[in-house]
Amino acid sequence: SAMLGRVDVSLFRSLNGAGTSPILDQIFRFFSFATRLNSVRIALAILVITMIARNARTRAASLLTMLAWPLANALSDIFKGLWPAQRPCAELSNVRLLTDYAGNLYQLGSSGTMSAHAANMAAVAMVMTLKLKWWGAPWVAVALLTGISRIYLGVHYPSQVLLGWLGGML
Repeated sequence: SAMLGRVDVSLFRSLNGAGTSPILDQIFRFFSFATRLNSVRIALAILVITMIARNARTRAASLLTMLAWPLANALSDIFKGLWPAQRPCAELSNVRLLTDYAGNLYQLGSSGTMSAHAANMAAVAMVMTLKLKWWGAPWVAVALLTGISRIYLGVHYPSQVLLGWLGGML
């Protein structure tokens, strides 16, 4: 509806224009682009190996997570293909865009229908919470911050992030 669209744009504007704080820029850049950093990739690999080796419960959580996020990503791709929607940076003026660690603008080759970043992290958070109870809490925080980062960086509307979170939890 038109009202939902206005609310979405209004929320987007307030989060995307939340400031020009170099600290917030770095925090939200991290939550959108961390997996491009070798140090983060190595840390995640160590975490997965440790979880696989630790016990049956953490092994199950780790293996299910490695299935869940690619499925969430595929679901996001399907939604983007079936119901293409513009990204805010493609249709609004004066959108504040942040670059990745290499100084490049985020690759905007796909539609913005559903945030894959939000879906992927929600899938991880859901599996970790279901399998490891309160050990899922840090992953819930990461999923929330990742979704918010997509709005802050200018590449998704709040509704697209929410759809990503819902798709990831599914």
